[in-house]
Amino acid sequence: MFDSMVSEKPAFVKFYHPECGHCRSMAPEWDALKDELNGSTLDANVIEVHADAISDIKSNCARNIEGFPTLMMVGKGGETTTAYNGERTRKHLADFMKKNVPKSGGRKSRRRRRKRKTRTRRKHVRKTGKRKNKRRKTRK
Repeated sequence: MFDSMVSEKPAFVKFYHPECGHCRSMAPEWDALKDELNGSTLDANVIEVHADAISDIKSNCARNIEGFPTLMMVGKGGETTTAYNGERTRKHLADFMKKNVPKSGGRKSRRRRRKRKTRTRRKHVRKTGKRKNKRRKTRK
Protein backbone atom coordinates (compact mmCIF):
# COMPACT_ATOMS: atom_id res chain seq x y z
CA MET A 1 0.00 0.00 0.00
CA PHE A 2 2.82 2.43 0.86
CA ASP A 3 4.52 1.90 -2.50
CA SER A 4 1.31 2.61 -4.41
CA MET A 5 0.68 5.82 -2.43
CA VAL A 6 4.20 7.10 -3.02
CA SER A 7 4.18 6.23 -6.72
CA GLU A 8 1.32 8.69 -7.32
CA LYS A 9 2.60 11.77 -5.51
CA PRO A 10 5.24 12.81 -2.95
CA ALA A 11 4.72 12.18 0.75
CA PHE A 12 5.92 13.36 4.16
CA VAL A 13 6.52 10.11 6.01
CA LYS A 14 6.93 9.26 9.68
CA PHE A 15 8.45 5.86 10.47
CA TYR A 16 7.59 5.06 14.09
CA HIS A 17 7.41 2.38 16.74
CA PRO A 18 4.52 2.53 19.24
CA GLU A 19 6.73 1.69 22.23
CA CYS A 20 9.21 4.49 21.49
CA GLY A 21 8.86 7.39 23.93
CA HIS A 22 9.87 9.98 21.32
CA CYS A 23 7.24 8.63 18.94
CA ARG A 24 4.53 8.77 21.61
CA SER A 25 5.40 12.35 22.60
CA MET A 26 5.39 13.42 18.95
CA ALA A 27 2.03 11.77 18.10
CA PRO A 28 -0.21 14.77 18.99
CA GLU A 29 1.92 17.13 16.89
CA TRP A 30 1.80 14.73 13.93
CA ASP A 31 -1.99 14.41 14.22
CA ALA A 32 -2.29 18.20 14.33
CA LEU A 33 -0.13 18.41 11.19
CA LYS A 34 -2.41 15.96 9.36
CA ASP A 35 -5.48 17.98 10.41
CA GLU A 36 -3.89 21.25 9.28
CA LEU A 37 -2.85 19.94 5.88
CA ASN A 38 -6.12 18.09 5.24
CA GLY A 39 -7.69 21.02 3.34
CA SER A 40 -4.40 22.38 2.03
CA THR A 41 -3.41 22.98 -1.59
CA LEU A 42 -0.21 20.96 -1.16
CA ASP A 43 -0.03 18.04 -3.53
CA ALA A 44 1.35 15.38 -1.14
CA ASN A 45 0.36 12.69 1.32
CA VAL A 46 1.13 12.60 5.04
CA ILE A 47 1.87 8.99 5.96
CA GLU A 48 2.69 7.07 9.15
CA VAL A 49 4.52 3.75 8.82
CA HIS A 50 4.64 1.27 11.71
CA ALA A 51 8.05 -0.31 12.36
CA ASP A 52 6.70 -3.79 11.60
CA ALA A 53 5.56 -2.70 8.11
CA ILE A 54 8.98 -1.39 7.03
CA SER A 55 10.10 -4.83 5.82
CA ASP A 56 7.14 -4.95 3.38
CA ILE A 57 8.11 -1.68 1.67
CA LYS A 58 9.91 -2.11 -1.66
CA SER A 59 10.89 1.57 -2.08
CA ASN A 60 14.46 2.67 -1.36
CA CYS A 61 13.36 5.15 1.29
CA ALA A 62 12.78 2.40 3.90
CA ARG A 63 16.22 0.81 3.65
CA ASN A 64 18.19 3.08 5.96
CA ILE A 65 15.87 3.60 8.93
CA GLU A 66 18.20 3.67 11.94
CA GLY A 67 15.95 4.98 14.69
CA PHE A 68 12.45 6.11 15.54
CA PRO A 69 10.81 8.40 14.74
CA THR A 70 12.38 8.98 11.33
CA LEU A 71 10.81 11.78 9.29
CA MET A 72 11.48 12.34 5.60
CA MET A 73 10.09 13.65 2.36
CA VAL A 74 9.67 10.86 -0.15
CA GLY A 75 9.38 11.81 -3.79
CA LYS A 76 7.39 10.08 -6.50
CA GLY A 77 8.64 6.55 -6.96
CA GLY A 78 9.76 6.14 -3.34
CA GLU A 79 13.13 7.90 -3.41
CA THR A 80 14.10 9.88 -0.30
CA THR A 81 14.38 13.53 -1.20
CA THR A 82 14.96 15.24 2.17
CA ALA A 83 15.34 13.97 5.72
CA TYR A 84 13.79 16.11 8.47
CA ASN A 85 15.97 16.89 11.48
CA GLY A 86 14.24 19.96 12.90
CA GLU A 87 11.99 20.55 15.88
CA ARG A 88 9.07 18.17 16.20
CA THR A 89 6.32 20.72 16.52
CA ARG A 90 3.32 21.14 14.23
CA LYS A 91 4.49 24.55 13.05
CA HIS A 92 8.01 23.43 12.13
CA LEU A 93 6.77 20.24 10.47
CA ALA A 94 4.23 22.20 8.40
CA ASP A 95 6.85 24.79 7.36
CA PHE A 96 9.19 22.00 6.26
CA MET A 97 6.48 20.35 4.22
CA LYS A 98 5.38 23.60 2.60
CA LYS A 99 8.97 24.33 1.54
CA ASN A 100 9.53 20.88 0.06
CA VAL A 101 6.22 20.10 -1.66
CA PRO A 102 4.91 21.85 -4.77
CA LYS A 103 1.46 23.39 -4.54
CA SER A 104 -1.21 21.99 -6.78
CA GLY A 105 -2.49 24.53 -9.24
CA GLY A 106 -1.18 26.82 -11.95
CA ARG A 107 1.65 28.57 -10.18
CA LYS A 108 4.39 27.12 -12.38
CA SER A 109 2.61 28.16 -15.55
CA ARG A 110 2.62 31.83 -14.44
CA ARG A 111 6.37 31.70 -13.94
CA ARG A 112 6.86 30.21 -17.38
CA ARG A 113 4.75 32.97 -18.94
CA ARG A 114 6.87 35.61 -17.24
CA LYS A 115 10.06 34.08 -18.59
CA ARG A 116 8.63 33.98 -22.10
CA LYS A 117 7.78 37.69 -21.99
CA THR A 118 11.30 38.51 -20.86
CA ARG A 119 12.80 36.45 -23.67
CA THR A 120 10.59 38.18 -26.22
CA ARG A 121 11.68 41.61 -24.97
CA ARG A 122 15.34 40.61 -25.16
CA LYS A 123 14.93 39.40 -28.75
CA HIS A 124 13.32 42.73 -29.71
CA VAL A 125 16.18 44.69 -28.16
CA ARG A 126 18.76 42.57 -30.00
CA LYS A 127 17.01 43.02 -33.34
CA THR A 128 16.20 46.73 -33.16
CA GLY A 129 18.61 48.06 -30.60
CA LYS A 130 15.70 49.81 -28.91
CA ARG A 131 13.44 48.83 -26.06
CA LYS A 132 9.70 48.72 -26.35
CA ASN A 133 8.08 50.94 -23.79
CA LYS A 134 4.54 50.07 -22.96
CA ARG A 135 4.19 53.23 -20.92
CA ARG A 136 4.62 56.39 -22.90
CA LYS A 137 6.09 59.37 -21.23
CA THR A 138 3.81 62.37 -21.18
CA ARG A 139 5.22 65.86 -21.50
CA LYS A 140 4.19 68.56 -19.14
